[in-house]
Amino acid sequence: MTGLAWDAATRTLFYSNDHHALRDVLSVNVDTAKETLLLKDARIGELVFNRADRSLIGVRHESGLATLVRIPHPYTEWHQIHTFPYGVVPYDLDISPDGRLLSASVADVSGEQFLRVWPLERMLAGNEEPLSEFRFGQSVPENFVFSPDGRFLYGSSYYTGVSNIFRYEVATGAMEAVSNAEAGYFRLDVTEVGHALESAVPLPQDPTACFGRLHPGRLPFPPASRLYLECVSSETAYWSVFH
Repeated sequence: MTGLAWDAATRTLFYSNDHHALRDVLSVNVDTAKETLLLKDARIGELVFNRADRSLIGVRHESGLATLVRIPHPYTEWHQIHTFPYGVVPYDLDISPDGRLLSASVADVSGEQFLRVWPLERMLAGNEEPLSEFRFGQSVPENFVFSPDGRFLYGSSYYTGVSNIFRYEVATGAMEAVSNAEAGYFRLDVTEVGHALESAVPLPQDPTACFGRLHPGRLPFPPASRLYLECVSSETAYWSVFH
């Protein structure tokens, strides 16, 4: 419920707090532990950081309505982008690395669930028509995040009865299941091969060979953890750690 957003350049973590009241927006420098109150009683959560202009995008709840808002640097005020109709609630926001696209899971008053993508510049200009959309029915799309090139969104859903990982292609609207687990995959992290993952596990030349379980002790994670590594192409990979 903290709505974490991360600015890697300044090593600043943004989050919301005071959820039983009117929800504040704060930041903390992870190196110095210095905490700063940015917006008091803002009612804003679901924060996501835009690397292109250092702004934050979030969702503000008031009077039963959810409003998409932008908090420009230096985070002293917020501006309304779009207020959704009653019962329509966006959550799990993400922004593509180049700052062009905004994604969100969206629930409506009937319980239907959607994954939607908007051109952020067009959204800021008042046009809330999504660029693409996928209907999940009653299954909740969780934690969908952009790939490093911005072409895909990866996330999990119980769409097939078990929580598995799905890949959504923004340009075509194609949804593809890229895992088929019995126990389920959750809360994935998409990264570029050649950075953190390569230092832990060399990925094979054949990307399809990456599917499966890596047993405890193979990687520098706590002994009680189980690490699942999936490789979806020769350029990107994702992993999950279970405790």
